[in-house]
Amino acid sequence: MGHRSRDHDSQGRLLIRLDHFGDRTRAETLRGKILEAPDELPKLHEGEFLVRDLVGCAVFTIDGKQLGSVDDVLPYPAQDVLAIGPTLIPFVHEFIKNVDLEHRRVTVALIPGMIEESEAIQ
Repeated sequence: MGHRSRDHDSQGRLLIRLDHFGDRTRAETLRGKILEAPDELPKLHEGEFLVRDLVGCAVFTIDGKQLGSVDDVLPYPAQDVLAIGPTLIPFVHEFIKNVDLEHRRVTVALIPGMIEESEAIQ
């Protein structure tokens, strides 16, 4: 069974999304059940990243303008989406050009109208 998790709030609670339990009604059937997860991190394939590794990375456009940093990675139905302040960028090859975890930097290509010019940090 696939899953996705992230910190849910400041009280340290964890939000977990399980395949086949995508809505609240189905998830309620697990109330009171014990869920177990392996201690080790999953093996990642080329182009896969852990949310915790992306959060906090500086985000730059391909022409070098800094947009801010990754605040969150949102699990949208079609694909994950990077949240950089009010800006949402789909995590797909068309927009995400490079992820450099060593330097904590993400390079993105934007399309006209995706952000207000004033949102970029000069």
